Order: sequence, then C-alpha cells, then structure tokens
Amino acid sequence: MEKNPARIAYLICLTVFTLFLPEIVSSQSSLRFNGTNNYVQCNNGNAVTIGGNFTIEAWIKIEGRGRVAATGAGTSVTTGFTNIIPLVTKGRAVADGTNSREINYFFGYDSATRQLVAYYEVSGGLNNRAMCTTPLDTCTWTHVAVTCDMTNANSANRAWIFYINGVQQNSVAFTANAVPVSGALAPLTLGSAFDYTGSAVGTSLGNFEGKMDEVRIWSAVRTPAEISANYANELAGPQTNMIARYALNEQSGTTITNNGSVGATGNGTLVNTPGWFPNFGSDGLINPAQASALDFNGSSQYVSMGKATSLNTGSFTIEAWIRIEGTHTATSTGTGGITSAIPIVTKGRGEAETPSNLNMNYFMGIDNTTGQLAADFEEAYNGTTAPNHPIIGNTVLAANTWYHVAVTYGSGTWKLYVNGVLDKSKAEAGSPSPELNSIQHAAIGSALTSDGTAAGFFNGKIDDVRIWNTARSQVDIQTNMYQSLSSGTGLLGSWKLNENVATKVENSVANSCSSLGTLKGGPSFTGANFTPLMADNTPSPSNGATNYNGNTFTITPTHSSGSTMSVTLYTRIINTGNFVAVGTNASAASGTPININWISIQPNTTYEWFVSMTNGSNVVNGKVYTVSTAGFIPVKFVSFEGAVINNQVQLKWSTLNEMDNDYFQIERSTDGRKFSPIGKIKGQLNSTSLSTYNFTDPNPNKGVSYYQLKQVDIDEHFSVSKVVRVTVTDKGSFGLVIFPNPIKGNEINLSFLESINNSITVKIFDLAGKLQLNQQVSVENQNTSIRHTLANGIYILKVSTAQNEYSQKIIVQK
Repeated sequence: MEKNPARIAYLICLTVFTLFLPEIVSSQSSLRFNGTNNYVQCNNGNAVTIGGNFTIEAWIKIEGRGRVAATGAGTSVTTGFTNIIPLVTKGRAVADGTNSREINYFFGYDSATRQLVAYYEVSGGLNNRAMCTTPLDTCTWTHVAVTCDMTNANSANRAWIFYINGVQQNSVAFTANAVPVSGALAPLTLGSAFDYTGSAVGTSLGNFEGKMDEVRIWSAVRTPAEISANYANELAGPQTNMIARYALNEQSGTTITNNGSVGATGNGTLVNTPGWFPNFGSDGLINPAQASALDFNGSSQYVSMGKATSLNTGSFTIEAWIRIEGTHTATSTGTGGITSAIPIVTKGRGEAETPSNLNMNYFMGIDNTTGQLAADFEEAYNGTTAPNHPIIGNTVLAANTWYHVAVTYGSGTWKLYVNGVLDKSKAEAGSPSPELNSIQHAAIGSALTSDGTAAGFFNGKIDDVRIWNTARSQVDIQTNMYQSLSSGTGLLGSWKLNENVATKVENSVANSCSSLGTLKGGPSFTGANFTPLMADNTPSPSNGATNYNGNTFTITPTHSSGSTMSVTLYTRIINTGNFVAVGTNASAASGTPININWISIQPNTTYEWFVSMTNGSNVVNGKVYTVSTAGFIPVKFVSFEGAVINNQVQLKWSTLNEMDNDYFQIERSTDGRKFSPIGKIKGQLNSTSLSTYNFTDPNPNKGVSYYQLKQVDIDEHFSVSKVVRVTVTDKGSFGLVIFPNPIKGNEINLSFLESINNSITVKIFDLAGKLQLNQQVSVENQNTSIRHTLANGIYILKVSTAQNEYSQKIIVQK
C-alpha cells in the first residue's frame, strides 16, 4: 500500500492519543429481557432520584418489538410520548397530581421508528421531552446515551443531546430551566416502567425485548469527549457524579449490584427471570432504506438464513412477489419429489433420508419443466423412508411479469395461489406432517443442505418474502398481499428486502434476530419491485423537489380495474416521528389527477410524504417521496476541516451560493458545548461560485479543542456550521495513531510520532486476554500497516518498539 505522508500527518493531527487499557472484567455478562413481563427494579427508588442535570447511558441489543409504554398523551414539547419502549426509567404515565406521582426520568425509544426518546416531568405537571433523529439498528449491540442540561446559565446551551456508539447525533433545545420533579416515588426500573405505586397494572407499563448491559446514570452532563472516550469501556465505580452503574456481570442470581455513589441502596432485583447472556459486542447490521427488491442471476446468488430452526413449522404459508427474468438453475427436492425445481423460498432440498433432521421442511419454487408454481415437503423419517409430497400448479408463470405467489399446507391439504387466486389444491392421504426438526438451511433464491451447500438458483427479482406457521385462508392472502407486514398471528419471518446496500436482510418480525439473511454471491438490490393493485403516479411536487413554495400535493392514483379509491396524504419532517394524515380525497377516479391541500406546511423544511389508497377492501401505501420547501438559507457550507501544523490549528472551509453573507465568526470550545469567539473573516456578501476560506489559531489549547463557524448575514441573522474536533499535543511528545478506528476492513494502519529505524512487534488481544494476532513488521517514514482476519468486536492492540511500548483499544466493525 502506497503511503501518503501528508495525509498521514493530517490524520495524526486529528486523532486523540488514547493510551489506556479498558477495565477487563473476568466474568462479563448482560441481561436479556423477554419483552413481556420481566425487568429489573431498584430496591430503593429514592436512592437514584435525579434533581438536576443528568446523563443516562447503556448498551442495548434490540431483538424484538416488546410492549409499548407511555409517558403521557400528546406530541408537543410540553406533553408526553406514547408507543415507546422503556430502557431506563423512573416513572410512567399516570394522571397528573402530586409530585410523588410524576416521572423523574424516562429513557427509551419509539416502537415504530426506533428513535431514542427522553423525558422528565417538573412540578405542576409540566414536561420536557426530546427525540433523536437517528433510528437504532435491530439485532445489533449499540451504545445509547442522552444528556440533559436544563440549568445552564446560557439559555442557548440548555439542551438534550443524544449519542449512538459514542457519536453525537442531534440536540434538542429548550428554554425552561425547571429541574426534574422531586419526591417522585416510582422505582428505578430497567427494561420496563412503573408508576409511583410500583404497580405492574395498566396498559402503559411497557417492556423492552432484547439485551442490556453497562447501565450508567450520572447527576451531571457528560461531555462529548467523555462519552466518546468511555462508551466502549466498563467503568469501575464509584466515579465523580456517577450515582448508579450496573455492570450486569453477575451472570447468575436475582440481584444486580450498583457500583455508583449511592452504593447498595441502589441495588436491583430481577423479576420474572431475565436471562444472563454474554456481554456487548458488535454485529454490524445496516439500517434499512425504502422500497427495493433483490435481483438474482440464476447461477450463484441467494440469501441464506442459516439453520434458523425458529422457522421450522408443521403447517405453513409461504409467500413472495417474484419476477422471472432469465434462465434458472434447477435442483431436486429429493426422491419422489420435484426433479427439476427452481427455488424461491426454501428450507432444505434433497439430501438424505437419515438422520431425520436432514430432511426438507418445505420448498416453494417453480417446476422448471412446465413453468408452473410448485411446492414440496418431506415427512419425518418413519424408520424406512421420508416420503416427499410435491404439488405442481396449473398457471404458467410468464417472464418479465410480477406475480404474488403463495403456498399453504395444513390439515393434510396443499393450496397454491397466484395473485391471490387459488391455482390448485391437493389432499395428502393420512395428513402427513413435514419434518419439524430439519437443520437444513433456510434460503431465498436457492435451496441449501444441512451444511449450507446451495443448489438450484432463481433468475429474476424477489420481494416481500413471508413465512407463517399456519395455513392462511384465501381472504388472508388477498387482504395482505399488497401490505408490508412485520406482525400477525403465526408470522415467523418477513423479509421486506428494502435494505438497498446491505449485506444482510432483516427479518422484521419480533424475536427474529436468529433468522437474519446473509446475501451470498452478490445479489443486487433494485428499485424495480412489484406493481401493486393500486399505484400512485406523477407526484407533484416531484420526488426530491427543492424550493417548493406551495401547499398543494398532486397525485394520479390508478387502480388495475379502474375502481374509485379513497386517497389520504401522509407527511412528516424527514426522519422524525410518525407520519400524520393531513388530507383526504374520498372519491378519486382511477387515472385522474387529484389535489390534496396541506395548509400547515412550513418553509425551509424537508418533508417525507406518501399517499395511502383504498378501494374499501384493500389498502396500498404508495412510495415515500421527499420535498424541501423554500426558505432563506444565506450560505451553503461545502466543507469545514481542521488540522494541526507547527503547533498551530489551521481551519479551512468552503461555501457555495452565499447570499447577503457579512462575515464568519470563528469560535472555539474545550468541551464541545460552550464556544467563545477567537476571530472573524469577512464573507463574499453575494456569490454563486465556490469560495474558500482559511483561518489560523496561533495559540490553541493543548489537548482536545472544538471549533465551529458562526455565519452572520447583513441583517444579523446567523447560522452555525458543524463542529470540528482537533487535538494538539506537546511538541516532541510520543504517540501512536491507529486509523481508521473503528476498523472497517482487513487492514490496520499505524503511524508514530517518534522516529523508528527498525522493525516493531504488534500484538492484538481480545478482552479476555487471549492473543489473537502476533506480527513483526517494518516501519517506513514512521508509518506501517498490518493485515488481519479479526471478527467484529473490541480488542487491545499492543506495539513494542526499541524505545517505547504502546497499548490502545481498537474496535473492528466490518
């Protein structure tokens, strides 16, 4: 790899030299909550009451939908949240009354959007609340934190700030400096929320479903640097302002220990047996995007869900949208089965009769000889054989056409459906049961054996795959074939295939983390998904429109049979909260443009919007579009960077399209929150071309500093840039820079401030102290790199040079 000294020097200047070891605990564990009735409750809720500024943080892994709680009705900044999942709480929604009944603090996330929420109540029934703009991953260990600064002397700095994996997300400002209510009697609870009586009765109780670890509650606002430096470490307590810390490393028993300043009075009790599991790590699932399908090449591409025994079932419905686009590769479902089968959704294929768990649980595909929908299963081994029970439909599936296909089996009867219409049925003598203990792997687009070997490959697109443990009725199939479902009686798996750029596809059903799909062979995401019964066309404003200054939204709804529809417009500010209905046309003619007015649309805002169409029997939601409304934006920042050169901080930024821009005020901070002006640069006033600016801070602070730009226009209106973090070290100090960190690929780059003239030794240990890598490498121009095959996780990297020893924490997130 060719080294760029200038680039490396720049990276060195922007890197914090974190030379410490995290606390390595010999017995590490986490708690798993079932989302129904278990939780941890503090024995003395008053011991962990917050009376002013605070920080709450925890590691979590969302593994299901749980049950929702509420902090109160309404959606304004002075009312509560509904439909939220509790993480760390002291109170929940009850009728306002005395202070003892109010909520001292509540930290959780929205059940629909998975966006973090935080909340507290003040004396008199008033509330303060905030929501993070970034959705959380499911099935992935994630560090979450919120800080609340409500008493800052500078009202401009009174704000909630959310963090995910140590990185600041958004802040939500409020002007009131009222502190959380005192005397609140509700107990501190992990994974649920209780009222002032400690009662579990009521609909707003809520339960978290997933794992939790390393919970901390501070009676102060932690800085961005403190959260970033410590989120991946287990902290020994007590520490300054840390009133509660639950390491959850007990591994057994019904009591958890508080290592915070309030000590044993803050210990907690496990209720209804939450389970002990290994502690936090890294899984790397990418957030899904919107509206796509998977395109398979017919020769080597598929999705594997692994053994996924949670998908085994005796009765079933399997459904998907498919579009045939070329030549497939066939396989066999076994002796007496389909000899030329094209897989669509499968759990197994022909492998062996014994042992019984090598038999196929179910197979939905196409008969390659006839082009008709086909299905099969194998019985459990009966001591002699494990018979197949194939069925082949009547309708020939044409190429380049979207079809909804479904097969059901229950009570000894097969039924095959094409576009919701019964295509063929068949009764199996003796009502045989499919092999329930199959360890053959589940797949989309291929069929796998018990060791994951693939054979048979579908050519074309597949979308919206679902597996149920019941034989659904024709009405059920017709009602929901155009819906994107994540729940329903008997729904084992729902793969919407909307991830767009991921290497994994999520099963959106609760308790589904064990059936994530992994893309094999490189199938590609495509926006060309199935065409529904009803569709929205020619939207106005168009998708991605900017500077829109109207309030009328136009759409042309179409119905495949020309029926009249009711069309409702739903909107929200982009990536925030739930969509809200803002207008309806109750009698929209198919193919005729309609207008729906939105009178409360705001300027200078980016929205998401879609229409929902119904003909009385079916409901189809259209595509989600974005629109940015017109508004005054004096300056568009293109970039803002900082670097240390000769012990001075050099700032450089670029703008595009300046309008009435008077000047930039350069501001500096030591904590990332309180900024002071250190200089001023005159703006271009008006410009439509790229403009570049430079500023030198000749006397920067030692250590970490934060810089931002305050852009001021000629009317003294202003906007603020992003914040740049810069680290200044003492001249001549020794240091090691590891980049990137977290490590995304298979190469780790090392850069030294000391002069090194010979080889060095690099060792990497896991958090249990086990050696994972030991290499001796040479150094050129104070730089080197090593290759690794480490799994995702947290490690300690140690470097030995002729002069020094270095130890640093690294995070691998491929």
